Amino acid sequence: MTGFVEYLLQRTSSGALLARSLPVTAIAATGGVVFSLGVAAAIVPSGSDSAPRLATTTSPVIHIAAIDTAPSLDETASVQAALLSLPADTSVITGSLTTSAPTAAQDDPATDGLRGSLSTDPVADINASFDAEQADTKTAELLGPPTPVSQTVTLEIKSGDTIGRVLADLGVPGDDARAAANALAEHFSPRELKIGQALEVELETLPVEVAALEELDLEAPTPSLVAFNLKADRERSLRVTYNAETSTFESQEIFRELTKEIVRAKGSIEGSLFGSAAKLGVPNAVMVNFMKLYSYSVDFQREIRKGDTFEVYYTQYNDEEGERVKTGDILFASLQTGKKPMTLWRFEIPGEDTVDYFDESGRSTKKFLMRTPIDGARISSNFGKRRHPILGYTKMHTGTDFAAPTGTPIYAAGNGTIVKAGWQGGYGKYVKIRHANGYETAYAHMSRIGKGITPGARVTQGQTIGRVGTTGRSTGPHLHYEVHVKGKKVNPMAIRVPTGRKLEGKALNAFKAARDGMNAEMAQVEPLKPAIESASTATPDENNSVE
Repeated sequence: MTGFVEYLLQRTSSGALLARSLPVTAIAATGGVVFSLGVAAAIVPSGSDSAPRLATTTSPVIHIAAIDTAPSLDETASVQAALLSLPADTSVITGSLTTSAPTAAQDDPATDGLRGSLSTDPVADINASFDAEQADTKTAELLGPPTPVSQTVTLEIKSGDTIGRVLADLGVPGDDARAAANALAEHFSPRELKIGQALEVELETLPVEVAALEELDLEAPTPSLVAFNLKADRERSLRVTYNAETSTFESQEIFRELTKEIVRAKGSIEGSLFGSAAKLGVPNAVMVNFMKLYSYSVDFQREIRKGDTFEVYYTQYNDEEGERVKTGDILFASLQTGKKPMTLWRFEIPGEDTVDYFDESGRSTKKFLMRTPIDGARISSNFGKRRHPILGYTKMHTGTDFAAPTGTPIYAAGNGTIVKAGWQGGYGKYVKIRHANGYETAYAHMSRIGKGITPGARVTQGQTIGRVGTTGRSTGPHLHYEVHVKGKKVNPMAIRVPTGRKLEGKALNAFKAARDGMNAEMAQVEPLKPAIESASTATPDENNSVE
């Protein structure tokens, strides 16, 4: 009679043996029962009135056999008997027995320290075990495979982190971590990863009892990566998921639903243009673009005075909670610097797919060259003769110096072609651009030259060509800016350059209609109020609102 059952023994604190399932091989000896416990074995007499006893062992594996009353020796028996140092007349019976529920040992001094008992009817036990196995199989089929345990981990990117490294630290296998990071790279450059970005990781792990891991000295199951979400910016999130059908990771972009809002702000300049606008809640990005619109005709360092006024009408995009996520285009701008206001409207020329800003007569604000190819800088040295701060003697200063922090963007003053880009003696890192009609502009003392800015490259007006620095013969970070006309160096602040396009005919009529329509729209929009004023004028109910 053949058949196998499974037993797993776990020791309780008192040393009792508990039977569960584990494969066994039975070895029988005449006049007794052999128990093979791992590498240990014991033969317990069964001729007495009491049932056989199990000796306590540290191994969870037990091999049990019944007595064969007609001993015979086969090849397997001799091998196993030799291993156990048994008499040669032992015989092997392949079969299975089932231990009964653990009981205390009989009060027999000869059996002290023995635990558990065996049935004396092996055949019945084998049949019962076989039925139990079939029942266990059917139960497993009904229950199906074990349900994995899901876990979501939320963390922030720290200095030195990479996506692959963060996933590996969570226990994700190296191959999966690399594959997931590569999938993310389809929509997001690893170099764009910033400290503080939110990362949400979804994992699955097969269920296991911690006690079982500790008892058997096993490692915890490796978690499987299901998906992760990365907040790329305020407008966009990225999701990487595992596709079980293709066994690959896939990425997708998820854009937040934003609402467009038109904002109007007007005020008086007190201290600085940026500071005055900030008090109204106007973002710096809007005011940077505002200054660019007037950079062709206004010197913001010398011509702006306290009491001058400004107005700006622009778009912004808010999230579902009404919080600003990003700003859009300036639709209207006005700046008064002690003389007639300079007013500009954004207009798309019909049939040309061209967008520009025009004054009330339809003339473009763009000029051939920008007067100040840098934002927010102050003039630290003008064109003309001066005592050189390093050489110590009077020398012609052939440009205008703009003091600004290292790294401040430097823009191309006009459309043109790069003539020089590299080190130029006392000028340090230097760029020279050739424009039309014999004009050239030069930019010196850069901390670095922009990507792609090489001799022969074409650039457009307002394009970033480098960053402010203090290379070469320099006493501090600044831009040295020169304008050359037919080889002669001239004063960048005094030169008169051609103005932009003047609309005519149908284009001019379309502009005037758009201008008047925008003016009517703006009249319906309440300007922003200073934050301090808004707080002071709020009602008690508004201040104490809990909504």
